Amino acid sequence: MRLLPLLVLVACTTRSHGGLDVPACISTPSAVDSADATALGYSADDLIAQLGTATTQTLTWVGDESETTLTVELTGGAGDVRFIDNEVESGGDPASCEDSLEVDTNVAISTADGVFAETWAVTLHAYTVDSASFTQDLDAAALIGTFDKWDYADATADYESLGAEMSVSLVPDGGSGEVTLKGSGWEDADCRSDGCVAWDSRETAATWGGGT
Repeated sequence: MRLLPLLVLVACTTRSHGGLDVPACISTPSAVDSADATALGYSADDLIAQLGTATTQTLTWVGDESETTLTVELTGGAGDVRFIDNEVESGGDPASCEDSLEVDTNVAISTADGVFAETWAVTLHAYTVDSASFTQDLDAAALIGTFDKWDYADATADYESLGAEMSVSLVPDGGSGEVTLKGSGWEDADCRSDGCVAWDSRETAATWGGGT
């Protein structure tokens, strides 16, 4: 398999804004107790109390527009907790570098069609006491359900590689999410020279609650 070149970023990362490179957040984590109120005005325990109730929503598979019931529930209390102090260098936008909380916990996600029947250890990323998000790499997870990314991929695409992930945003009434496929390949699958042109794609396989 041919591999695309990788760019490794160190120290302060940057993001593009209007064609200019703007310093991204410089994050400094510090461990805190789950019961301790942070500079954000709430604790990890407060966050879990807000979001821990099981919720059910309708998940739609994009390909055939079929629907199933999705259940999401935080199944454990707060594990390790980190307060993230985010700073930006001069010239950046402080509004895009808000402090946050990272909370390690467990989540159960299942669908009535059996495609997902999972319990994962995840890290919640929270900026407020009533919302949090996480992303799960479905290739890295040992899946109990029947999910197979190839069942939802574009059958006409000549993939060199294909990955899948689930992105979830939690709020007290359920939140939103999506299952995304990330593919890559070559415009000329037979090309073997240094001038081969690569392509990549991002496809939505499923959504619920309006997506993330």
